[in-house]
Amino acid sequence: MRTLVVGPADARAVLSANLRNLEALSTLLSRFNQDGIWHALFKGAAFLATIYADDPGSRPMGDLDVLVLPGDLGRAEETLADLGYQVCPNRGREFLLPGGPRIDLQSDLWHLPPREVEIFRSRCVPARVGPVATRVPEASEHFLLVLVHAAIRHATVRPTWVEDIRRLIESHGPAIDWSRILAGVRRVRGEVPVSLFLEQIAANCPLPVPGSFVRALGPPSRRPLLAKVYRRLLARSELLYAGELLTHLFHLPRERLPGDLLRFVLPDSETLARRYGPGHPAALQARRVLSLALRSVAAAGRLFGCGACRVKPARGP
Repeated sequence: MRTLVVGPADARAVLSANLRNLEALSTLLSRFNQDGIWHALFKGAAFLATIYADDPGSRPMGDLDVLVLPGDLGRAEETLADLGYQVCPNRGREFLLPGGPRIDLQSDLWHLPPREVEIFRSRCVPARVGPVATRVPEASEHFLLVLVHAAIRHATVRPTWVEDIRRLIESHGPAIDWSRILAGVRRVRGEVPVSLFLEQIAANCPLPVPGSFVRALGPPSRRPLLAKVYRRLLARSELLYAGELLTHLFHLPRERLPGDLLRFVLPDSETLARRYGPGHPAALQARRVLSLALRSVAAAGRLFGCGACRVKPARGP
């Protein structure tokens, strides 16, 4: 059973935008190849070139995620500028081509430790965007990335991600190494949010995820209140990094909860750089911290029934 992501009336517009964006992406990757810049696609951009290749009108895109090496960031940004891409204000390393795609250029992967990013890079496999050679994650690593990204970073269930997961499993089947995925989830201490994320999906649209994998994640019973908060977040709103916070809280002694919550809302410079990218102006970082604090209060109010508190619902792929 497919998850309806794009209605028939919108499929033509999505197809047109995706074909246009793939053409622009092909041009960019060709330049990266000419300049000797290592690159790989992941999430939507990679899926569009692989598991949606025969049906590109069914997968709406927000931005195109491109991974490069940390030492190549400067050259990659210069190449984007040469091709007419403009920096998107206040959005990290995102670049917009007028009339074309928005490129999310990354050298790391949000909350993942550097060692996990190295593993991810090392397991990329060859792929193509049109005639241009690139790389995409190996199926098991890609599945792990989508799980962690959705369950920990976004703490929300989007139909697009559900369909991505379904097609990934259907396309690769026996090639998916569930024990490797489980080991990756455990390395980032994501058993509880991933378990609850899959639980939320299964309640509405079961996926062909092996029961042995779900059982190995373990029941989220040690912190019932946190589990309740997370379930409501998944069902009702999106709050960036709330899943990351809850992941830490699930693993902390109770006496450390207030301090960890304070460090989450008022993080140090290293955490800010990891969340928003290095080199951001202090004023921008402060504004984002304030925004996160206000959204945290709003989310708490909404979760526990305060009608005056509102959190903007998740949008986009």
